[in-house]
Amino acid sequence: MANILVVDDDLDIVELVKSMLVPRHNVVGATDSATALEVLKDQDIQLLITDVRMPNVNGFILINQAKKLKPNLNVIIISAYYDENDEIARQVVKRYADIALSKPLRSQTVNEVVDSVLGV
Repeated sequence: MANILVVDDDLDIVELVKSMLVPRHNVVGATDSATALEVLKDQDIQLLITDVRMPNVNGFILINQAKKLKPNLNVIIISAYYDENDEIARQVVKRYADIALSKPLRSQTVNEVVDSVLGV
């Protein structure tokens, strides 16, 4: 059972992802980067699942800050704008995360990707 942090400025997305992963994992949600960083400082989080397009501090900045706190942190990017056929998008994901998922999210896919990233 892993400790997972889900970050999206849309609370409905946070709750959706949480519902997909609980009870197999402990899941904490945040709707902004500042809250997410506080959670990362205070808790033993193994996996960060974050949106990219968020107000104030975007997901890439959050990932950079999170990796400074926890260099071995696994990261999954979720985005409505990710196109896995776009080479530039794939290179960006490779730089910042383990993998990216496109919204809308499906429970089976999310669980398979989380298990793969965590090595379960």
